[in-house]
Amino acid sequence: MVSTICFIQVNLQHSIAASGILARTVGVKEIDTALVQEPRYRKDCIRGFNIPGYTLYSVRGKERPRACILARNMNAWVLPGFSCGDLVAILVKYTEDGAERRLVVCSAYLPCDSEDPPPVKGVGGTRVLLRERGSLLNCGVRLHCTSYSVG
Repeated sequence: MVSTICFIQVNLQHSIAASGILARTVGVKEIDTALVQEPRYRKDCIRGFNIPGYTLYSVRGKERPRACILARNMNAWVLPGFSCGDLVAILVKYTEDGAERRLVVCSAYLPCDSEDPPPVKGVGGTRVLLRERGSLLNCGVRLHCTSYSVG
């Protein structure tokens, strides 16, 4: 039997309304994992995701986090060596066909205010880890950018 994890990705652009819609959607659609960029942030805390049965994964620091992961009832934890304010990586353990499996899931915000590719701390090391583990890297790139290669 194959395990299924349902994902959704969204850039909330710090919006109260978008945060509310996402919170309602993950519950109604039974989304397991939301990969979020630019969450609503106020008083040193990401807001709008106090949802029973869900855990918010992000990195605390001096700067406002621009990426986070919202996950439902999972055996997961943040990989701090591969995470920063713009990139959150979590390790998820699950069982498939009686065997324990591990999946690295990332949510990244890639700021793009110039023609040069954005420097994001942690992406290089995370890409190497992901290639070894066969995992998913999700990135939100500003809409006015024409392209950015993560692979």
